[in-house]
Amino acid sequence: RFGDYETFLKTISDILCKYNKESIDSLMNSLSTHDITRALTTLVGEGITNTNELVWDVNYDREWQLKNCKLSKEKYYLGRNMLKVATVIQYFLPGNSCIYYGDEIGMYGYRDPFNRKCYEWDNIDTELLQFYRDIGKIKKNNTLLKDAQLCIEYIDENLLVMKRVKDNDYIKIVVNRTENNIETHKAEVTEKEHIIYEYNVEKQKIGAYGFTIIGNKKIKNI
Repeated sequence: RFGDYETFLKTISDILCKYNKESIDSLMNSLSTHDITRALTTLVGEGITNTNELVWDVNYDREWQLKNCKLSKEKYYLGRNMLKVATVIQYFLPGNSCIYYGDEIGMYGYRDPFNRKCYEWDNIDTELLQFYRDIGKIKKNNTLLKDAQLCIEYIDENLLVMKRVKDNDYIKIVVNRTENNIETHKAEVTEKEHIIYEYNVEKQKIGAYGFTIIGNKKIKNI
């Protein structure tokens, strides 16, 4: 949300240095849980500040949370774009991607009890759900992601380029966390590569909240 790439990089590097590979490969990576605000609210909700590492920690009582819980249509669609970027990163980090029920259909809310609402069967964001299904298939179909090495090739407050490598195979993601277009050659595809999945990408330009997933020719598509 805040582009604090230095904290992101430090956190990832600390985990990779302090834990053995078996632990890293079995990590449970979550964007939401029953103990914190849901991801959509963390990404665009009021009252979220960058004052500490617990970015989801809302310093307001339940009355305030109830009053400010509802996201406008504009905020919701902005949050959905940001959630897709965050989810791509989540799914291609080492470990297991854990989805808190309802995130995949667009549920949001502050801390308990607002993050524990019943599953909204009558209010499913089908586009977001399909995105989760597509990303899940990519992860399932490419077993190298179970234990491939992580390499962060480039990072700043706007752009992240991350690669998972095993033997001669790899998957690379390039994500733009901003509302601006970014001109970059880092999203180019060589003759030995192919695009597995992409959103809002044109040649050397990654559009607002765009991302691309690239693999060498042995890597499976959806």
